[in-house]
Amino acid sequence: MDNKQSIPVPDNKENEMQEEVEEEIKLLPPNNTIYINNLNERISIDDLKQELFKLFSEYGSILEIKAKKNIRMRGQAFVVFEQIACAQKAIEALNRKNFYGKALHLNFAKTKSDAILKREGAYAPRQPKIFNAADFIEERQSNKKQKENLKNKESATAKLAAQPLVQNTIIQPHHTLFLENLPINSNTEVIKAFFATFPGFKEVRLVPQKRVAFVEYEDENKATAALASLQSFKIGDQTVTANYAKA
Repeated sequence: MDNKQSIPVPDNKENEMQEEVEEEIKLLPPNNTIYINNLNERISIDDLKQELFKLFSEYGSILEIKAKKNIRMRGQAFVVFEQIACAQKAIEALNRKNFYGKALHLNFAKTKSDAILKREGAYAPRQPKIFNAADFIEERQSNKKQKENLKNKESATAKLAAQPLVQNTIIQPHHTLFLENLPINSNTEVIKAFFATFPGFKEVRLVPQKRVAFVEYEDENKATAALASLQSFKIGDQTVTANYAKA
């Protein structure tokens, strides 16, 4: 049975609407893996992999084809060739080729695939991300709204810092976390290094005189996720405790 019969292909009008002048995309350094985007999202994942294999296998031996149906990866795929030269030939021949009503956008992948790393003996299972302050020291805030509201936030921070501290008690969940027992030489970049890796992070407000800080997130759920991992952690030799800020 011909699988193509079950795959929706846009009509000529759709094809005409999709024809446009596109800027040349600079290719990344050669890699065994080709990154593909602008794929027809109406094709099922199984059919997509099968059709990509038929198309790309003409240019060399394929180790694997990766495609997922989640929203983040929709319309994208990776084709891993056994040889880099084969990947180069495929890109030269197929870039911008019409594939089920859409032009293929091809480039080399940014990193080596797991299949290649395993073949080279360099594969290592991915470890949970380690919080390292040095990795984030160069990050800088550039949001104009944060700059415009800086004075107001400093005032709000001072009010929060003036509240009496309550230790070892359960506090009502809040989108802002309260840190205490910070090292004397703490700075916002070091604190940010621990908390900015969690989704929804907004900013750190430090009160150095009191050795406390406030870490703000978009909502209570995101603050809770960060607190679950960093309720007690160390900056240098100093153990820092975290809790919800009091409303």
